[in-house]
Amino acid sequence: MKKVLIIILLLLISSCSINRDLYYNFQFDDYSISVGHDDLEYIKLIYDCDVVEQLDRKQEIKDIEIYFFDDYLANIDIKNYKNRKIKSNKAIVSKLDVYLTNLDMNEYKIYDQILSTSIKENCEIFEGEYLDNNGYGCVFGKKVKGKYNYVILHGDILNKDQDELVRIEIYVE
Repeated sequence: MKKVLIIILLLLISSCSINRDLYYNFQFDDYSISVGHDDLEYIKLIYDCDVVEQLDRKQEIKDIEIYFFDDYLANIDIKNYKNRKIKSNKAIVSKLDVYLTNLDMNEYKIYDQILSTSIKENCEIFEGEYLDNNGYGCVFGKKVKGKYNYVILHGDILNKDQDELVRIEIYVE
């Protein structure tokens, strides 16, 4: 009987990680955020943020600042996809907005792919749509469980090298 319970537990744990890997996730060092899968409880294990205790049905909270070791990291949006009131820790991250200049890391990844500093190179890797309109950008995405999972890579129009990757947005709608 114990073996059966252990096998069931292992299947449940492995199926959760497979689910997480369906979504685009942002990684730096040994940390990651999977937009569309991770809930606020997971985020609070690693990052600091301040949020209300409960969310009404279908309620969304936007632009929550998250901190990593007391340094501002990014803004996230969370959403209650349920038709009932829930604790905010169960709300799913629906958007991540990261300014790379706020991080002192040398390597960033999306979907286990190391990002180049060039938006154009990243766009070719992910087969995205390269945009050249008042600055450079790239959009790519996919459909996951009936929702669209998008990534937008931004350059800085005020920077001398406008193709330099400075901001990443990942969201699910």
